[in-house]
Amino acid sequence: MTVTKNYRLLHLYAIGIVLLILQSMNAWFLWGTNPYILESTTIIAGLLYTSKKGYYRYWSPKKTIICILIISTCFINFAFGLGVWTYIRIPFLICLMLPTEDRLIILRFWTIIFALLLLISFPYWCLVFYFPLPNLGIISPPGISNESYIYLNYGLCLINIGKFADIVRFSSVFLEPGHLSMIGAFTVFANHYNLKNKYVLIIFVISGITFSLAGFILLTVGYILSKISIGKVSKALRKMIPGITFLTIIILYGVYYNGGNNLVNEHFLSRLEYDEEKVISGNNRVFETTNEKFAHFLASKDVFLGYSLKQRAEYYESGEMRGAGYKMYIMQKGLIGTIAIFLAYILIVKTSYNRRFMYCMLVLYFFAFIQRAYPLWYAWLFIFLLAAESTPNNRTTIVPSPPQK
Repeated sequence: MTVTKNYRLLHLYAIGIVLLILQSMNAWFLWGTNPYILESTTIIAGLLYTSKKGYYRYWSPKKTIICILIISTCFINFAFGLGVWTYIRIPFLICLMLPTEDRLIILRFWTIIFALLLLISFPYWCLVFYFPLPNLGIISPPGISNESYIYLNYGLCLINIGKFADIVRFSSVFLEPGHLSMIGAFTVFANHYNLKNKYVLIIFVISGITFSLAGFILLTVGYILSKISIGKVSKALRKMIPGITFLTIIILYGVYYNGGNNLVNEHFLSRLEYDEEKVISGNNRVFETTNEKFAHFLASKDVFLGYSLKQRAEYYESGEMRGAGYKMYIMQKGLIGTIAIFLAYILIVKTSYNRRFMYCMLVLYFFAFIQRAYPLWYAWLFIFLLAAESTPNNRTTIVPSPPQK
């Protein structure tokens, strides 16, 4: 097999990874897509590429333990009729075999594709409000009976006409603005907040104007953590001055412009106000019934392995389990599954060259886990693993040469 063919296989594998990430983010054009076809193609491309002689050198005992932890977590409450490989994340496990230069190529590939998708869909979303553009009709995710998830599909973007249609927010082709901004924050962090890179800048700006409180917090916390990861505190503080100045201007604008009657104050600042029950008023990730069920769960025998699929379906139908965040995840996977997935992430940090940076990224993931706990999403797994190879010096802006035979 020639070098060119191997390089093409890497690109095919990278395309599969991008599609898997988009599918985990609930991109509408992948709703209802048979996961077996997409994952099988990605697995085949990955195995053909990594079967090249010498890739075993990049394996280690730590990576074996990562595999065991992820597979064991995925098999908790496993539904055997749904296909094995959709649960044990084989495409991700293959990525563990890749050397640094290959992972940097994939990270850059994802960053560019995601940025271009947002760059195309955002202006189109703006035009929808001023021109009668053609649409593809009304859609909603298959298998999800939620009155919030009803959209008018314009192809390049979705317009929510469901329960929260009074708040028109940009979500591109994804189910929620929070999904977009969360993964946007992860991607920008993985690229070391290199806003001189036009693709990173596009993701940063558009992720910040989705009016997602969680996304806004993650972008802010991620910026601070990225500067802390540099090393010296004094240098980090100097690096944060432009960001702090910009954030101060935004806050002053929201508080004082038009007496507070503006988008920044209504969609961001007002949601940060203290609330006795929710801590902050914008914390709407779980319902009160979910809090009660979680308290009962911690005292039950299910606390170790989580509620079964049958139990979760019953509780969801009755309204006892609704929402997202760490409470929902712990009730699904139990303490064992929760600890196992975090150990897997910690071991990924241990295999990286820049552990300080990756520990900071792990803290960012922890903040996301509190509100949107999806640690087994391909979007979470791949971006974290790919970031482990990125450094402030390369920041994925230069494509390394293809691997040699």
